[in-house]
Amino acid sequence: MVSPSSLALNSIVPHSTRAHSLTLPKRFLSLCAPKAARTRTHKGVSVVVVSSTSSPSSEVSTEEEEEKCILWEAAKTSAAMLFVKDGEGKYTACNDALLNRIGFKKEDIIGKNDEDICKKIQNIADTDEEHKRFHAKHSYRGEAITDLPKRWGTNDYLVRSGRIGEGKIFKERYASLVDDKFHEVLVYKTKMSENGTISGIAIPYMG
Repeated sequence: MVSPSSLALNSIVPHSTRAHSLTLPKRFLSLCAPKAARTRTHKGVSVVVVSSTSSPSSEVSTEEEEEKCILWEAAKTSAAMLFVKDGEGKYTACNDALLNRIGFKKEDIIGKNDEDICKKIQNIADTDEEHKRFHAKHSYRGEAITDLPKRWGTNDYLVRSGRIGEGKIFKERYASLVDDKFHEVLVYKTKMSENGTISGIAIPYMG
């Protein structure tokens, strides 16, 4: 998440744009607030109600819609690392926790695959004086930064080989530029669609 990273969700299927679909709109995956939004209060909780199109006719307030918005906010602010990968293994979504733990910006992750991300981390570790501590210890228990994509990819394949909605838990590692260390995480990966889209939730592995 990285090895996960990460943490459904942002998780919700990227191809649906219907206001009342059982999956969230595509805009959810960008983790940016959509243009058509309004604030409503439901059961004492203020939430941003989002329509999936700009058409006024689609702005129908329902409990289901409001619950989706609450879930959206929960995913954005979750301490767990959340991510979504498409069938080609490219990241289509991630939350702030994943970015903050790795030390990257969104543009360093979205549209990239595991190899791209780890190569960049390795290059920074090799060339940036600020990260010379990382340069001195590329591997952790025999696993180097550039070995990580193979492990993650193998686990992704196992998930994609299953059924939609079926998840598997893995123990993985990721490299962080924040403290120049490797970290172990438990990653719950779920198959989201027949085209191979998967989501992941990663949390620090304790013990």
